[in-house]
Amino acid sequence: MGTCLGLKFLVWASLILCHAFGSGADDPADNYLIDCGSQTNTTVDGRVFVAEGFFSKVLSASRNVLASTSGGPNSSIYRTAQIFKEPSSYKFPINQQGWHWIRLHFFPFTYQNYSLSTFKFSVSAGDFVFLGDFQAGKDPTFKEYLLNITANTLDLRFTPSSNSFAFVNALEMVSVPNDLLSDDASGINPATPFQGLLNNAFETLYRVNMGGPPVSPSDDTLSRTWVSDQKFLLTKTLAKSVSFGGTLNYPKGGASRTTAPDQVYSTCAEMNLANVSNANFNVTWDFDVNPSFRYLLRFHFCDIVSTATGELFFNVYINDAIAIRGLDLSTVTINTLAAPYFKDFVTGVVTDGSSKLRVSIGPSPGDGAPPNAILNGLEILKLNDSAGSLGGVGSVISPSAQGGSKKNIGIIAGSVVGAFAVIMLAACLCVIRRRRRLERKHQSKTWLPFSVTMGSKYSNGTFSTISILEAGGGLRWKDRLQICIGAARGLHYLHTGSSKAVIHRDVKSANILLDENLMAKVADFGLSKAGPELDQTHVSTAVKGSFGYLDPEYFRRQQLTEKSDVYSFGVVLLEVICARPVIDPTQPREMVSLAEWGLKWQRKGQLDQIIDSRLEGQVKSDSLRKLGDTIEKCLADFGVDRPSMGDVLWNLEYALQLQEAVTGMEGGEDGNSLNRIPAVSPRIEAVVNSEHETAAQNCETDGIEDLSGVSMSRVFSQLVKSEGR
Repeated sequence: MGTCLGLKFLVWASLILCHAFGSGADDPADNYLIDCGSQTNTTVDGRVFVAEGFFSKVLSASRNVLASTSGGPNSSIYRTAQIFKEPSSYKFPINQQGWHWIRLHFFPFTYQNYSLSTFKFSVSAGDFVFLGDFQAGKDPTFKEYLLNITANTLDLRFTPSSNSFAFVNALEMVSVPNDLLSDDASGINPATPFQGLLNNAFETLYRVNMGGPPVSPSDDTLSRTWVSDQKFLLTKTLAKSVSFGGTLNYPKGGASRTTAPDQVYSTCAEMNLANVSNANFNVTWDFDVNPSFRYLLRFHFCDIVSTATGELFFNVYINDAIAIRGLDLSTVTINTLAAPYFKDFVTGVVTDGSSKLRVSIGPSPGDGAPPNAILNGLEILKLNDSAGSLGGVGSVISPSAQGGSKKNIGIIAGSVVGAFAVIMLAACLCVIRRRRRLERKHQSKTWLPFSVTMGSKYSNGTFSTISILEAGGGLRWKDRLQICIGAARGLHYLHTGSSKAVIHRDVKSANILLDENLMAKVADFGLSKAGPELDQTHVSTAVKGSFGYLDPEYFRRQQLTEKSDVYSFGVVLLEVICARPVIDPTQPREMVSLAEWGLKWQRKGQLDQIIDSRLEGQVKSDSLRKLGDTIEKCLADFGVDRPSMGDVLWNLEYALQLQEAVTGMEGGEDGNSLNRIPAVSPRIEAVVNSEHETAAQNCETDGIEDLSGVSMSRVFSQLVKSEGR
């Protein structure tokens, strides 16, 4: 009965909060602001911190003290405090799962016999420890954390250290838009993509407005504080401040006022070239950090200094590594000036023990533009360590401090670990048996990645190093078209072969496998996702895929559709023509991205200038023109402008017929083959349908939405040639 009443109160309290402090569409779904220890509400920066008594049922503390002082900082939230004499927690109901701010305010004053400056304690939530053996300094301390909450409630726990107490002056627990931070970022030391941000907790260390004044929480849609960059500049004379009085052009699906306020994107630090004889210098900022942790760095850019696009190219450095080489803001903002843009990086743990994190910007020699560089804003957030700690002192709270018996806890922990081990062993055995069955089923064939057979610069260790290219001197134009038709047919079946579409999400040449007869199949469904419901246009999900093949609209908006596969397949078609990697940093800047480079030549009508030299004399101009038009449509900026995979399949078959029509006239074959659509072999179609249905049934049996359980060896597409082989 007591539990039911408690839950009813929590629901009632959350409803009261929503009505009391705003219920507009832009208001946070969860918005808990508590003036701890206070008997009255307090307004700070236009936000109401509610009196402690309103949350008496939310707080599990039997031995607590409400403390107050008449002096202290100007903000009244630092003049009261809640003192915990034993482990205690706030249990918040969560209305919207996802990213939340957890903000803690501390100011140690003396109340009666309690000297708050001597208290040592830990603060934790979920599986993460925010503060371990924390002791507040003499000045007000503000701590901000970002946590992805995936439960219906959140316990924010305060645990006194041995022979001590805990306290807090005020706290905030506020939901933020889930697109504020995606699951992926670029990596620095090592320079590999980082995935898994959703599984981490973060502590905000620095939020800096470069070249501009501080920004208060009242001027930020997410109540963030931004400080000036002046105290972090290594050499102040090398940078100058720039402000912008015009209108910012926020890109659709990109950076927004939620990402950072106008005040950040309307100011920047720019290279100060006045009275400098050598323009090849860097502007550098230094930040104090704990070398034992990784850090998320979010760079904010907005070109408010150029008078035309294509004038600004510069490098961005993190410590001694180049994070971005030759950044061209006009390219990433689609030739728009004053358009906000941001980029995330995750650093590795500093191995040299340095407690400095250095960020620099500088000119990019060789791009033909005047030397210059800018930076508008920077955020630095600390990631939790492998033990789930952000405090740096330790992540495990003492069992005795939690009021439990060490012996009992040991018994419980041992039982849980033992049970978990048994479950994991059983699961591993099932996986091994399943893989062996599949291996026996397909052991008669050896499959090679399509990328290897085209001679691209890939290394994919699990396949034979003797490629078809090496054995047979490369693939003919007709072979390449037929392989693409087989892959397109498989993707088309994924999108339309069942009541709900399946989106592959990682279409690339390395995931199109060939056997010795050039029979093709689409493989590796580890990132696959069930498509949208009938009444939906997309699936909202974290961005995943392979760099160079990734749909730019999906990247900007985190909205996945079947057209994302179409874009990636368009990049594959370019690989077929050019036989080069989709990203090649050794090339000149305009040639690094195959998609951008290929589209440039296609739009000039000169795609024949960049095709694989080994195809010389094999390609009919009409066939190439049809394939080029198809590629251009697949690589459209917006999914609504791209064809379906069914349309792509038809166009590829038509391109093959245009090629075969020439062969027929020259080789004495049927010259009317242009009018025939190659028929699907009933045998092959049955194999494709059967294997697809089996995979779909396995996914339903396993009870999962994603298709990560589908083995690479399952065949979703096989090459179908008009000759019937």
